[in-house]
Amino acid sequence: MGVELKAGVSRDSKVIVADYDLGGLNLLYSTAEIFTWKKYDDRTVLVLYGAIGEAHEAALITDERLDTVEGEVITSSQGGDTLTFNWAPSKDRSVVKVGKLVIYLLDRNSAYQYFVPVLPSDKRGAYGTSETNPDAVIVRAGYLVRSAQIADSTLKISADFNKTTEVEIIGSPSGVSTLEINGNRVETITNKAQNLQTEVKYNSPEFNVPDLSQVTWKYINALPEIKAGYDDSAWVKANRRQTNNTFETLKTPTVLYSGEYGFHTGYLIYRGHFVASGNEKAFNVTTVGGAAFGSSVWLNETYLGSWQGDVSSDRKAIAYHLPSLTPGKPYVLSVVVDNNGYEMNFEVGVDSMKTPRGITEFALGANNQTRINWKVTGNLGGEDYQDHTRGPKNEGGSYPERQGWHQPEPPSSDWKSVSPMRPTASGPGLAFYTTEFELSMPDGWDIPLSVEFARTSTPAKRYRVQLFVNGWQFGKHNGHLGPQTSFPVPEGIFNYKGKNTIALTVWSQEEGEAAAALDGVSLKAGPPVLSDRPMVKLVESPSWSQRENTY
Repeated sequence: MGVELKAGVSRDSKVIVADYDLGGLNLLYSTAEIFTWKKYDDRTVLVLYGAIGEAHEAALITDERLDTVEGEVITSSQGGDTLTFNWAPSKDRSVVKVGKLVIYLLDRNSAYQYFVPVLPSDKRGAYGTSETNPDAVIVRAGYLVRSAQIADSTLKISADFNKTTEVEIIGSPSGVSTLEINGNRVETITNKAQNLQTEVKYNSPEFNVPDLSQVTWKYINALPEIKAGYDDSAWVKANRRQTNNTFETLKTPTVLYSGEYGFHTGYLIYRGHFVASGNEKAFNVTTVGGAAFGSSVWLNETYLGSWQGDVSSDRKAIAYHLPSLTPGKPYVLSVVVDNNGYEMNFEVGVDSMKTPRGITEFALGANNQTRINWKVTGNLGGEDYQDHTRGPKNEGGSYPERQGWHQPEPPSSDWKSVSPMRPTASGPGLAFYTTEFELSMPDGWDIPLSVEFARTSTPAKRYRVQLFVNGWQFGKHNGHLGPQTSFPVPEGIFNYKGKNTIALTVWSQEEGEAAAALDGVSLKAGPPVLSDRPMVKLVESPSWSQRENTY
C-alpha cells in the first residue's frame, strides 16, 4: 500500500509491503521499503532502506533465528512461527542473516550506491530467471554500474567512478570467484558479509577548456532591419483579413498573428510602413510572446523602448511616445518580439494553446490603424524551414539566424573582432557574436561541459541571449530574469576531439554605455567521471553554406 506523510508543507511517501513472497519465504510486513531482492543457489539477498531518524520493524514467517553479521546488533523476538526485528537506519549499514536469507539494512542515501544490473541471457537460458539462474546481480559501487555479465567464474562489471570507490558484490551466483571491472581483472578480498570486495582508485585527469573571455570573437550587427534603405520586399505581407484562430478575437485590420504566416519559433520581427500626417503622438502596441517574453520597438533608427519582461506576463500593452513626425514623409516601425513558444492546455476545455504570438493590437495616432502596412518574418522559410538536421525549433527570425550564421564556419573573416563582454556598440539593439576553439579531452572520461553566463551587475542588466553550440540552440538567458545561468551541453554536440563553434545573439533592452556588455560567458567543466561508457559519436552538425532567397 502507499502511505503519504505530511509535516507542514513537506511531503514524503513510501511503499509498505505485507504478505510479500521472497522466493518461498514470507515477509509478513516491513515498514522499511524494499530496494530489491534476489534468490541465488546458496542464499537469498534482501535490501531494505529507510530514512535516518525513522524507526522500522519487519516480520518474517520462519522459525530460524536472526544473527547480526555486520554493523549494529539488531534485536529480534520470536513468537510462534513469526520472527520480528526492529532497527533505526544509520549511515553505517547493518547486515543480518536469517537462515539462508541475508538482509541489508540501509539508510535512504546509502541505497543510491546500490545497483541491480540485469545479466544477459543466451538461447540456452544461462543466467535467466530461475532460482538457480538469477536474472541480475546486486552491486555496491557508488556512482554508476552500467552492466554486468558472467563468464565462467568471473563477474564482469561495467561501471563509472567519480572518486576512489569500494566495489562490493552483494549478490551473485555461488560460482563467482573473480571480478573484472571495466575490462581489468582486480584483486579482491572476502569481507565480513562473505562478499567479494575491491577498491577502484580514482585520479583526476589533466585537461584544459578555453577561456571564452580570451578567445577571438567575431561580431556583426544583428538588426539591419532598422537601418535606412533596408529592403524588405521579400518579407511576408501581413495582409490577411480573417483569422483561423478561434481563441482570440481579431482586433486589427489585418492578421498579425505570426503563426498564421508560418512563423512559430524564436524571434519575430515586424516592419510597419506608414506615411506620417504629422499628428501622430504615440504608438500603442500589444505584443504577445509567452511567459518571460520581451519586445522592443524602433521608429526608423530611433529607439522607442522595450517591454523587458517578467515571469508572469505573456503579453504586454505599451504606449510609446513618438518624436515629431514630418507630414507626408514615409516611416517604418520595427517591432521585435521574443517568442518563447506556444502554451499548453492546463485545464480541460480551455484552448490556451491557441494563444497567438506577435502583435494582437496596435494604434497609431488617433486610433488610425489602416495607415500601417505590415510585414512579418521569423525563421527563414517559416514552416518550410531550412535546417532539416537540427529541426524546426532550432532557429528564429533574427538576421544572422536567417542567414544561418549561427552554424559552424560562418563567413566571418571580414567581421569585426569584438568580444560580447567588451562590445563597441552600446545601448539597445541586437548583436551577433561567434567564436571557434579546439577541445582535446582525455579518453576514458566523462567530463560534463556547460556554457555559463555571469550575473554580477547591480541592478541586473536587461539583455536577452540565445546560445548556439555548433549550430544547435541550447538555451535562452535573460540577464534580469532567470534563474538559469548555466546551460549544459553534452558530448556529441560538443566535439571533444576537435573544432567547436559557439554563437550568441545578444539583445540589449536598455540604454546606457555598457548596457549591451555581457557580465561574462565561460565554458565550465564539471567533475570528471572515470567511465566505461561506449564512445560518444558526434551528432551531425552541418556547417554554414549560402542559403537561397535570404533577406
